[in-house]
Formats: sequence, structure tokens, C-alpha cells
Amino acid sequence: MALIRRTAAATLAALTLTGAIAAPAQAYWHTGGTGSGTVRTAGGVAKVITLNLTAQGNRFQAAGKAGTSSAFGTAPFTVTVVICKTATWPCPSASVVTTLALTATAGAYSGMTPTGVSYKGVKAYGMASQTQSTGWTDYSAPDGPTTP
Repeated sequence: MALIRRTAAATLAALTLTGAIAAPAQAYWHTGGTGSGTVRTAGGVAKVITLNLTAQGNRFQAAGKAGTSSAFGTAPFTVTVVICKTATWPCPSASVVTTLALTATAGAYSGMTPTGVSYKGVKAYGMASQTQSTGWTDYSAPDGPTTP
């Protein structure tokens, strides 16, 4: 009888542990590489966000595609670009170079780091994110490294 209780307790503990490991609410998507296809997000919306981080003089420029349909709410459609010293996501706060809040129009966004701040010699990676109206966040990361 004691053996049956121990076996049942071990099985119950294993099931409890398995149930405690939940699927992540969000995922990181890498946009580099080749090929084509559609990746669906939690809301069933095609993931459209991309990022191209380039050097313009002593500044960074971020540009790419982003969602502008009703699945992303109403205009203005905001894309957040984090420029980070490491390719670790989410970027540790001590490694954040700067963060840009850019507006997507007609499926695209573009913007530069502020004038008056030199990023000359800073090797950085970029990650773009955009939140859908369902609360699901699309990511494109990392792009780089880029050094102005």
C-alpha cells in the first residue's frame, strides 16, 4: 500500500511540474537570412516588422517595414527601436545605447538618432518591436553590428 502511495505521489508531482512550465507569451523573431514565407503571430496577423540599422556619419539610422493595419490599432502606428551594445535581447539596461520611438506610415518607418549626439566608434545592434492591438508584440532582432 505504501508503494502505491509513493508512486502516485511521484506521478502527481511530475504532472504538477509539467503544468507549471507554460509556453512563453511572446517570441523573438530573427529577420535575417534568405527565403520567403509568412509567420503568423498570436492574433493571426502576418508578422511584418523588419529592421535595417545603418551608420549615417556619426549617427545611427533605423528603417524597415511595420504593421499599419487595424491589427496594430489606429494611427499613429509606433515602432520602438532599441540600439544595444550587445546582441542580447531584451537588451540589459546598462547596454542600451539609445531608444527610438518611430512612426510607421504606409507600412514603413525610418528615423535617426538625435543630432548633437555622436555615436562614432560605438558598435551596436538594433531590435525593432511593435505591439498589436491584441497585446502581442512583434520583434525583429538583432540587426548589426553597425558602427558609425
